Amino acid sequence: MGISYVEGTVRGPTGREARVRFLIDSGAIYSLLPNAVWKEIGLTATREMEFALADGTAISRPVSECQITLPQGPGGGHTPVVLGEPGDPDVKIPHYARRGIPEAWLIDLERDAITCYRTPGPDGYEEIVTVNRGATLRPVGLPELAIDADEILG
Repeated sequence: MGISYVEGTVRGPTGREARVRFLIDSGAIYSLLPNAVWKEIGLTATREMEFALADGTAISRPVSECQITLPQGPGGGHTPVVLGEPGDPDVKIPHYARRGIPEAWLIDLERDAITCYRTPGPDGYEEIVTVNRGATLRPVGLPELAIDADEILG
């Protein structure tokens, strides 16, 4: 089992481009662009859609369209994208804690860091640890499993 990434280029309606590293998720229907990226390439919301978080909570997010080009294929493709908001982790992580999800990991590719949230409670997670490259992670539910942070961060 591994986590895979692919480098790509996103282009907005004015032709402005940005390089991004996509996490490959075979079950994903939409790609989410971080707030700074979609603003940089000049996207604006064309509609609002409702999405379900991992704990079943519904949230509403703006959606737009852009061109995505990957080195693995010719040309590029036009696709809908979710416009990420600066506080998205602050919305999702507390929901997971309130639902009793024992552990959540937030992967920050821009900062090469993984924040592990553990010991859920009604006011959020009690244990929050951030690790960087070179660290080894051990999931709460599988403590015998050692995962190298570099494998996740790519």
